[in-house]
Amino acid sequence: MSSRPRSAGGARSLEARYYCSNAIFAEEIERIFMRRWLYAGRAESLTEAGSRMVFELAPECRGPELSPRESALIVRAETGELRGFYNLCRHRGARLCAGPGVSPSRTLRCPYHAWTYALDGRLIGAPQMDEVAGFDRADYPLHSLATAQWQGGVFVNFADAPAPLAEAFAALAGKLEPWRMPSLRVAARREYEIAANWKLIFENYVECYHCPIIHPRLEAVSPARAADNDLEQGELLGGPMRLVGVETLSEDGRRCGPLLVDGPARTQVFYYTIFPALFIALHPDYVLTYRLDPTAVDRTRITCEWLFDPGYVDDSASDPERAVVFWDRVNREDKALTESNQLGVRSRAYVPGPYAERESLSAAFDRAYLAALGHDAR
Repeated sequence: MSSRPRSAGGARSLEARYYCSNAIFAEEIERIFMRRWLYAGRAESLTEAGSRMVFELAPECRGPELSPRESALIVRAETGELRGFYNLCRHRGARLCAGPGVSPSRTLRCPYHAWTYALDGRLIGAPQMDEVAGFDRADYPLHSLATAQWQGGVFVNFADAPAPLAEAFAALAGKLEPWRMPSLRVAARREYEIAANWKLIFENYVECYHCPIIHPRLEAVSPARAADNDLEQGELLGGPMRLVGVETLSEDGRRCGPLLVDGPARTQVFYYTIFPALFIALHPDYVLTYRLDPTAVDRTRITCEWLFDPGYVDDSASDPERAVVFWDRVNREDKALTESNQLGVRSRAYVPGPYAERESLSAAFDRAYLAALGHDAR
């Protein structure tokens, strides 16, 4: 594989207000996160009718008014399809489901006054409401949310009429299929609380200009100059990086699970980003996903999941922990530098600096971000 020339086109990093302004952060939540397909979790946790998943979009937009805090409730219906609802009762707005650890049930029951809903959202029980003149249960179904399943993941969209997920993710068609992601299972999960704006994390992830300095262990087995990009514009970005002298990215360079792909893909790792909050890294033997949850203008929670062929459990040569240890070190190195970056952009002395040519995807992300926000490109 030869690395194609790339260019940042003379672009500069974003102005400080995009990383530090609470008003812009609130605008992002409304114009970007509320209008895009967001990764909620793996469909493997929703295998039987009545199983459920809660996804929170709960940023703290500081200001005189409380910021919107949305919660999606995704359930496996009796028909086998996924159904998504706003996670609130139609009576007085109490949360229906608090989060993980809830056993599957054929109904959704509000813990406050016991209003009860079928898995398709119909209100089927409302104690003593027959005493209220004109009350009709048919008038109070749960509010629906757009929900979709893709590559083994569950996605939600808070927009009233979103574009179909397949249309939004069309540029990735055919790129992920060799890894058979719907059949993979979560072997490990880690969460990171990052004191940095979500865009600094995104801009950092899509460039390896910093890798020789910050990630020497990664650079030794997957050099920054061995990178290529096959998606260079728009809201889906990324491409492959070549492996050198190792079978995969792990502590000892040996595979950690059953191989997932054949041919040239066995000597590469493919990195793709889905705007605004999902990264996917496809290795020869596992897939690593990153979900970004912006919790404040200068705070982001990242959830990493390592996905393996379920046969890893019975394979004596498999050990997902070796992949986890490798990437946990890289993640912590990135955490330190993005938190430092956040402190720097708060300074009155900060002025946007020029991107290097190898930061072309950071520049591409900025363009997609400004377009999504409705701000003029610089």
